[in-house]
Amino acid sequence: MQKLLLLLILLPFFAWSQDTKQQEVLFSEAIGRHIKTYKKKARKAYRHKDYERAQILFDSLVNHQLRGTYLDNFKVSCVRTGKTCFNDFKKPMYLMTYASWCVASKGEVQSLNALAKKYKKEIDFVVLFWDKRKQARRVSRKYNRFVHVLYVDELSNREAHLVKTMKHSLGLPTTFYISQEKEILGIEHLPKPHIEQDIKNAVQFNVQQFKKGVQVLLASP
Repeated sequence: MQKLLLLLILLPFFAWSQDTKQQEVLFSEAIGRHIKTYKKKARKAYRHKDYERAQILFDSLVNHQLRGTYLDNFKVSCVRTGKTCFNDFKKPMYLMTYASWCVASKGEVQSLNALAKKYKKEIDFVVLFWDKRKQARRVSRKYNRFVHVLYVDELSNREAHLVKTMKHSLGLPTTFYISQEKEILGIEHLPKPHIEQDIKNAVQFNVQQFKKGVQVLLASP
C-alpha cells in the first residue's frame, strides 16, 4: 500500500520532468528556423549603414528565439586537454567563437586570461576556433592554461551540417553565456575598445565588458 501511495505521489513529477525535457529546444534547431529571415533583414540594414537597426535585429533574434535553447553536444577537439565534446565541461561556460583569421581586439586576450584565472573554480572559459588544428594551436599560445582552446575543422567533422549551421549563423567573434545545464543564457557581439586606446585602458575596457557575462554565469542556477 505504501509503495502504491509513493508511486501515485511521484507520477506527476515524472510526467512534469518528461514534458520539460521534451520542450527543450537545441540551439541548432532554433537558429536553423530563423537565421534566413534574420540575415535577409540584417544585410539590408548593413547595406544602408543602419547599424542601430542591425543591432536591434540581432538582439531580437537572441531574446525571442535563441535564449533558453540548449547548446548542441557536438564533437570538438581541445588543444591542451582531452575534452572531446561540450558536455565534457561541467561548469557554466563563457564561450567565445572565433577563427584564426579574426584579429582579437587590443587587450582582449590579456583580459580573458585574467578573468579565467580569477574565476576558474566557478566558470569554464572556452575559446572555440572554427579552424584547422595547425592554426588553432598557433593561436592558442596566446592564452593561459585556464582558458580551454577548442577547434572544429568543418571539412573533417562528421557533424558537418550541424557545424555549418552554427559556424555561419551569427558571425565572428560571438560570445555565448551557457549554464551548467547547457542552457543558453545570452549571446552577444561585444563592443571593442577604440583602436587608439593604450593597452592599459583597452584591457580595462575589455574586462568591464567580459565581467557582464561573468556575472550572468555566476548568478545562474
